[in-house]
Amino acid sequence: MKCIDCGHYRMKDAGQMGRLGFGLCAMSPSTSSFPSSVYPRQCAQFRLADEKTLGARRAWLEKRGEAA
Repeated sequence: MKCIDCGHYRMKDAGQMGRLGFGLCAMSPSTSSFPSSVYPRQCAQFRLADEKTLGARRAWLEKRGEAA
């Protein structure tokens, strides 16, 4: 899985780090850890984001020239 597909992932709340492709996880107590949006990982708390959110994130990735 990739964080960008998770409903707990928040790039907009990550400020400048969000613009660079990193975000915050709502399930993490840390506000100073910014996991990559596209790095493959295992997470027991993964929850697929809704279709509207997924579509917006995919469009953002395509605009950056990255694949989801």
